[in-house]
Amino acid sequence: MDLNFQYARHQRSLMLAQSSTCGDERRRMLDRAALIAGSIATHQTGLGATAATGWSLAA
Repeated sequence: MDLNFQYARHQRSLMLAQSSTCGDERRRMLDRAALIAGSIATHQTGLGATAATGWSLAA
């Protein structure tokens, strides 16, 4: 997994959610960010990384 790419996707989703004027679009972007955070957490847990805890909380 390219973590830098996933981090960027996560941040982009959060920024799009924040700037959205449509509630449905905002929810979709927040849901996407949560899915990305979950996949990062799963990957980091598999590696034994302590940072996985923070991403689990963000999912």
